[in-house]
Amino acid sequence: TIWDDAGAVYFFSDIDTALTGTDLDPESLYDAKVLCGNADCALGFTLGNPGDVDGDGTDDVFVREYDGTDIGETAWLFGGHLLSGDLEQDEAAIMGFVTESVGANTGHMMMTGDFDGDGALDIVISAYGYQTSATTTGKVYVYLSSTWGY
Repeated sequence: TIWDDAGAVYFFSDIDTALTGTDLDPESLYDAKVLCGNADCALGFTLGNPGDVDGDGTDDVFVREYDGTDIGETAWLFGGHLLSGDLEQDEAAIMGFVTESVGANTGHMMMTGDFDGDGALDIVISAYGYQTSATTTGKVYVYLSSTWGY
């Protein structure tokens, strides 16, 4: 099936100097590779550029994992410039958002904006399949930068 591989997310710096030819091998070019710590999680199922969420001057990266059953889905936020070598997602992440209900599709959409007017980016994560009892209601999580430390 499509979920036979745990997936990986590669981080590169100065990649434009290495982009020659047509037979590129990410294994020989990456600065950091983030791996899923469990089988079949499909790390990298969704990627996004949220901007500079942690305020360090460089863009960060949203990454979603999806195990094909919605049970282990998680949305991760990585600060790519801080990473080097081979890492598991939980040791490389700035933040992780774990699903609250089976089928929630947590992290299907992720975005940032300054929703409280403090000048720092806040995070919004959707879970359109979130269920209460037997009803699918959906849920949106808003994490204000003032409440999570950045």
